[in-house]
Amino acid sequence: MEKHNFSYQIPSFFAETALSQGIPLEVCLAFIDITESFSPGPERERFQVLLNASYYIHQLPFTKQSNEAYVVLGYWVFDSSMLLIAVWDSLADVALGGTGDVVHYARQRAGLCFISTR
Repeated sequence: MEKHNFSYQIPSFFAETALSQGIPLEVCLAFIDITESFSPGPERERFQVLLNASYYIHQLPFTKQSNEAYVVLGYWVFDSSMLLIAVWDSLADVALGGTGDVVHYARQRAGLCFISTR
C-alpha cells in the first residue's frame, strides 16, 4: 500500500512553502514509524527534513500503515484546520483514505466550497 510519490509531493510543496515564509509547521503522523515506509532516497530524506523542521508533531495511535490510518489522518487535518485546500482530481478514490474521502467529510461538516479547474 504505497501512498507516497505524487500524493506526497503536493503536501511537501505546501509545507516547504509555509516554512520558507516563516509559518510554523504542525504535522500529524498517520502511523508509528511512518518514516520507515519510505524507500531510502530523496523522498524519505525530504520527509525527514520537514519532520525535523516541524514545531509540533502529533502521532495517531496506529501501529502500521493502513487505509483507516489515512482516513483518520485526513479527518484530523480537516478538523484541525481553519482552511482546507484540497488538490484533487475529483475522481473517486481507489481505496479508503484518499483525498476524496477528506473532501466528502469536509463537505458534510462545513459545506465546503469546491472550485474545479478541470
